[in-house]
Order: sequence, then C-alpha cells, then structure tokens
Amino acid sequence: MPKSLLFIPGPVVVSEPVLAAMAKPLINHRGPAYARLLHRIADRMKSIFATKGDVLLTGASGTGGLEASARVIRSSRVRPASSASGSP
Repeated sequence: MPKSLLFIPGPVVVSEPVLAAMAKPLINHRGPAYARLLHRIADRMKSIFATKGDVLLTGASGTGGLEASARVIRSSRVRPASSASGSP
C-alpha cells in the first residue's frame, strides 16, 4: 500500500498502525464501550499526572475546560488564584 498523506495541516506521513486504527468502525459515544474506553484513559492519565485523585476528561476545547473549571470554582467557597500569561 502506498504511503498516505494527511493534510492536517500537513502533509503528514501516517504509519500503517494509525491508518488501520482509523479504518475501524466508530463506537457509540453514549454506549458502554465508550464509557469503558474513557475509564481506561482516565486511569492511565493518573500515572502521567502522578496522582491518585480523579482525572476528569472533557469532550470540549481548551476554552470549554477552562469555563468548566471557572464555574466549579465560582460555585464553591474556594478563593481562586489567577495569573496572567502571554502578552497584553
């Protein structure tokens, strides 16, 4: 099979195992197989972040994750810390 190029933002050479995984049928994002997948990913993320606490995965962009965090902090009695990054 010839090497495939993905233009994301590419061109990017894609390995055979990745192409094979992408060719598999999608799973229902509301089904039990997806729930098991998310639990496995979250368990593996605990070792990456060196925590025994919960790892929360969100199906949103980075902005969605930040908004969710801000809402949790605002609804709790915890005083948030804020810092600026980047240029004004």
